[in-house]
Amino acid sequence: MVLLSATSAAGEPPAYPTRTVLLFVAGWCAPCRAELQQLPQITAAARPYRVLVVPVDSGRRVEQMLAGVPAVQRWRPQGEGWTRVQADLLSATAGLPYSVALGADGRPCASSRRGLDPARAADLVSRCEASL
Repeated sequence: MVLLSATSAAGEPPAYPTRTVLLFVAGWCAPCRAELQQLPQITAAARPYRVLVVPVDSGRRVEQMLAGVPAVQRWRPQGEGWTRVQADLLSATAGLPYSVALGADGRPCASSRRGLDPARAADLVSRCEASL
């Protein structure tokens, strides 16, 4: 487990979605495909947190992966927002699969470097709630 404490350049917490599990995926990532096949179950297990899928690459393969993901569950920060996500969140891992839970204040409170499944999603949320 890695607990993250991201802050902006001004020392303020970043403005990330609150009570959310971010599921980072890429078109080349086989475990990511397995995670997305379980997205409805992962989403149910993470409640009351929502689950957002964040692609780390672009192209045909990742777009095919995302075809089955509801639009409301896709999150694609652009420009400086993506640069912040890379620095604040993705810098804590060497690769995928990777998931980060954001607490009620929008700060990272739990993460997982293993493929997300319903049990691990529930565990992320539980660890965030316990850290309040």
